[in-house]
Amino acid sequence: MKTKNQKNNHLEKDEVEQETNQESRHEGEDIVDIDPMNLALARIQTLETALKDAENDKYRALADAQNMKKRIAADFEQRSKYVFKSAALELIAVFENLQRAYEQSNDLATLQKGLELAISGFNQVLTKEGVVKIDALHQPFNPELHQALVVEESDEFKPETVIEVYQDGYMLKDRLLRASMVKVSKEKEGN
Repeated sequence: MKTKNQKNNHLEKDEVEQETNQESRHEGEDIVDIDPMNLALARIQTLETALKDAENDKYRALADAQNMKKRIAADFEQRSKYVFKSAALELIAVFENLQRAYEQSNDLATLQKGLELAISGFNQVLTKEGVVKIDALHQPFNPELHQALVVEESDEFKPETVIEVYQDGYMLKDRLLRASMVKVSKEKEGN
């Protein structure tokens, strides 16, 4: 159903076309007068078509961007879900070695050898994944790497030195994975 404005525009276009056809049919005229109104209407129609094309391109680009965003999110979810896969496979091998050592150990020496192999395997997996133990003992206290559980006066060590490690800390590549739980020295009160 056409609105009143659309009907009027359609009638005006028909009238303009009729005038243009009549002007071009005049015999004996070398130069055809072109109505400026016809030129303006033709230009408007061209611009309206270009505007519609631009709007379609805009919506198509927005749809492409949304689809790309969904694909990237799905890919990220898939990768993050299985990021531990290679480490898990290596840890399974270490676990199986522990199991074999336990099942086949008839004496303490065999069990100890099996445990040494398992510990070495675990260490290799952790190192390969970028997990490194923080060397804290006798190092200056660093609150970014160490968590002080106890502070103890000491003449033997400089103040703010780690004198005992309760639990090792670890780095994962360049980030702290777990802080070291430590005892820290302080200067004796009499000094």
